[in-house]
Amino acid sequence: MKDIAIFGAGGLSKEIASLLERINKVEELWNLIGFFDDNPQIQGRDVSHYGKVIGNIDTLNSWQTPLAI
Repeated sequence: MKDIAIFGAGGLSKEIASLLERINKVEELWNLIGFFDDNPQIQGRDVSHYGKVIGNIDTLNSWQTPLAI
């Protein structure tokens, strides 16, 4: 599986996470590691049951392993 993250943690991001979940039911392709968002008030918060906000754009830009966005 390939690691993937979603930039943003709003409604559309939840829809994308839901689509990734559906894709993985057919064939396990994606490992959703979490979400990146620049809003400091939601850092570390859960985005539904899909994962947490793990950082902002600076965190994303310094990510050390391959990551689809």
